[in-house]
Amino acid sequence: MGDTEITFGNLTDHTSGFPRMPYNFAPANPHNPYADYTVDQMYEFISNYQAVRTVGSEYEYSNLAQGLLGHLLALNNNSTYEELMVQTIANPLEMNDTRVELTQRMNENLALGHSDGKVVENWDIPTLAGAGAIRSSTSDMAKFISANLGYVNTSLLKAMELSHQIRHDKAGEMSIAMAWHINKGDKGDIICHGGGTGGYRTFIGFVKETGKGVVLFTNSSEGADDIGFYLLDSGSELAKFKSDAVDIPKSTLEQYVGLYELRPEFYITITKEGKQLFGQATGQERFGIFPENDTVFYLTVVEAKIAFHLEKDAVESLTLFQDGQETLGMKIK
Repeated sequence: MGDTEITFGNLTDHTSGFPRMPYNFAPANPHNPYADYTVDQMYEFISNYQAVRTVGSEYEYSNLAQGLLGHLLALNNNSTYEELMVQTIANPLEMNDTRVELTQRMNENLALGHSDGKVVENWDIPTLAGAGAIRSSTSDMAKFISANLGYVNTSLLKAMELSHQIRHDKAGEMSIAMAWHINKGDKGDIICHGGGTGGYRTFIGFVKETGKGVVLFTNSSEGADDIGFYLLDSGSELAKFKSDAVDIPKSTLEQYVGLYELRPEFYITITKEGKQLFGQATGQERFGIFPENDTVFYLTVVEAKIAFHLEKDAVESLTLFQDGQETLGMKIK
């Protein structure tokens, strides 16, 4: 990164130059992968990281950057990330079921997360809490959307409006604000964010021009972003049903099984069960991938595709298409 300063703004809009995940991320329990990643490990990584791009030059979604941002804001407030979030956002908006640590009431009402139809462990994210440690309810998130749209009389409105302002257009078809992703819609900009942890997927979005907001929670590894976009903008397309996937011979699918390196210490593992392929990125949950044709597969958990490349009838690499970026991964095993 040279002598260029990384600002809090760079951390919010994914132009810090940090990768999606730190390369020293090696969970002891892949079913709760963030639980044992320490602050010392994060400091070690950011102290020794050799950047591949200039700060501010390109967009790359970074869980590390979001987690580091939450950590630094908490340090600046001499508090934990949860204390800062509760003090600044949850308490003023009376979001009593929005916490990092589950309260008794939240635990009693918890919908267990599922992956491939089975209950899975909840993730704990102590060090990178800003990247996805908050648990909440649809009721509380409706309050949060209402505040962002100005329906609630709150001192947070000016700060929220500032967070909506576009910071750059370096993410393909999307614009990026402070953590918010902004998509053009027929009736106005769709300000939104989606994500997930083990066994859960979420989407939140709103359109200021129409005053409409949507929050969707699923307790499964299948996302519902397409439904959220459709509810906010009827011109958006719903995702393909799995039944629309084309039939690929098992022998062809078997060729794609293996380990692909997208960056140092960041991999996608492709596995097969019957005639179903699955992918799993470092530090993330396993997801199904479904064929458009013999070599191109689409995801349903996020809007992304994977294309496999053959050389002399052998699979050599794959390309991940996501967020307007193309990332090549060589097959190493």
